[in-house]
Amino acid sequence: MAKCFLTYEQQIDKLINEKGLLIADREYAENVLKRTSYYSLISGYKDLFKNPTTKAYRDGTRLEDIVALYDFDRMLRELFLSYILRVENHIKSLLSYAFCEKYGESQNAYLNKPNYN
Repeated sequence: MAKCFLTYEQQIDKLINEKGLLIADREYAENVLKRTSYYSLISGYKDLFKNPTTKAYRDGTRLEDIVALYDFDRMLRELFLSYILRVENHIKSLLSYAFCEKYGESQNAYLNKPNYN
């Protein structure tokens, strides 16, 4: 089933009227949706805030609660990524050193299949 296009105002109305989400500042909500997108924010983080039987948001759930979880997750991913990149660089450096130590400085040695097992 295709989903209908909704303006930011309609998205906010849907969150308030159909989903029961508390939104005190519509301008803030629109800015968040412009910056993040409905799907990334709401679809990605709604389950922790929903009542599993009614599928509606738990009483008192605010847009700010979902945004806070989204921001925490984004910061955590960025932190992990920075360390993963450091580890990747370290491994590449060690592999390059070991390969050159064993097979010499030839720029084409990495193309020779027998140099790998």
